[in-house]
Amino acid sequence: MDRAAALQKIRQAREAQGLSYDDLGKAIGTKDTMYIAAALHGQHRLNAEEAKKLAQALGIDAETAMATTSMPLRTDFPLTTDPFKYRLMELVGVYGDALRERSNELWGDGILSAIDCKVTLEKKGERGVITIDAKFLHYKEF
Repeated sequence: MDRAAALQKIRQAREAQGLSYDDLGKAIGTKDTMYIAAALHGQHRLNAEEAKKLAQALGIDAETAMATTSMPLRTDFPLTTDPFKYRLMELVGVYGDALRERSNELWGDGILSAIDCKVTLEKKGERGVITIDAKFLHYKEF
């Protein structure tokens, strides 16, 4: 079974079991909820022990769960027609220049790391709160 098919099987098992990503986070015990959700979409990876715990929680074979241990190939963005992802890109379009200018004021010339970050999504009534807790990296001068 190829990786994409295995990941789809894993996501389907999660839905069939009625388990939330919070439930999987508790079952695995070492990764945060958003990280696990991204791993089940091939954007992060679990280690072998975590994959075994995932298999046990979902009632799937360990071989299928091992698909989550493969190195991510992050090529499936940014173009999308999915409304949720499109609106996130719209937010960047509307606020991107302002965020860039504000970050320059706060830290100088650099970027917020997509490698060294934690992303959370919270429900607050009818509102969604997305937090990106990222390390700021200064551009090197040479």
